Amino acid sequence: MKKLLKICLGIIVISAMCIGCKKDKNDDPDKGKYVSYENVRTFFSNNGEQSQSFKISAAQTQTITGKKGTKITFMANSFVNASGQAVTGDIDIELKELLDKHDILLSDKPTVSYGRLLETGGVFYIKATQNGQRLKSVNPVKISYNYTNLQNDMQVFSLAYPTDSVPTWTLRNDSSLVTTDSLTYNMWLYPTFPDSIGWINCDRFYNVSPRTNIEVTSNDFPDINNTVIYIYFKTINSIDCIGKDNNNKFISMPVPENYNVTILAVSIKDKLLYYAKQDLTITTNAKVDVTFQVTTEDELKNIIKNL
Repeated sequence: MKKLLKICLGIIVISAMCIGCKKDKNDDPDKGKYVSYENVRTFFSNNGEQSQSFKISAAQTQTITGKKGTKITFMANSFVNASGQAVTGDIDIELKELLDKHDILLSDKPTVSYGRLLETGGVFYIKATQNGQRLKSVNPVKISYNYTNLQNDMQVFSLAYPTDSVPTWTLRNDSSLVTTDSLTYNMWLYPTFPDSIGWINCDRFYNVSPRTNIEVTSNDFPDINNTVIYIYFKTINSIDCIGKDNNNKFISMPVPENYNVTILAVSIKDKLLYYAKQDLTITTNAKVDVTFQVTTEDELKNIIKNL
């Protein structure tokens, strides 16, 4: 009888443990919010501007039109392979159009050039391939698009990743230039690239004074080494990305004072996505403390689109 009682008690204890485990799992407040990746920048690569695909003939001058109205003209017999040999036949063109700040932020392409703030007139990604091999254009590629913020002093920049995978824009040293067609009021960009095109940005340096630094702090960084922080300017087409210095502090490059901005921080820990958001008017040596909360990909995308 005692042996039977012990067996019954053992079954009850094991059953209770199983029920408790199942209850804990089902009661997870973050159930359904987990992402499949661990690097915070994967959120932006997964949710940024999507590619558009086109096919052109190498032997013809052709113009493609993106879904946002960008027109790109490729001259006939312009493309060569990595060995410098002219290519024939069909060429595949990949295009991305980033024509507002929300697209630029969501695609993780802040408007910064080696510690200097840029004001953007539009960001594009153009890639030409044949049979999976990247091609170069030896003639000008003409890009035209309507954009009310395009300024006469804007120049052509290309993208670089100098350190820590933080993107920055480099001013082109070739004959790339920006002009305006006064007859149609369209804005025209004429870049000539000796190499494959990739990411390009039509910008100007935003040299406004006085300038100061912003320090972003938090008592609850989910993972300080897996966090990105942006400054979203509300009245100019500019986005800064704040890097972490050697003292694990997030301190911005010099930015203009008295501008209204939103600080947006994104982080991932244990495959949970976090964000923090704080509006701010930039004052001298501004310091802002942010609080993180768990979010989902869809929620964060909506937050960015509504900045």
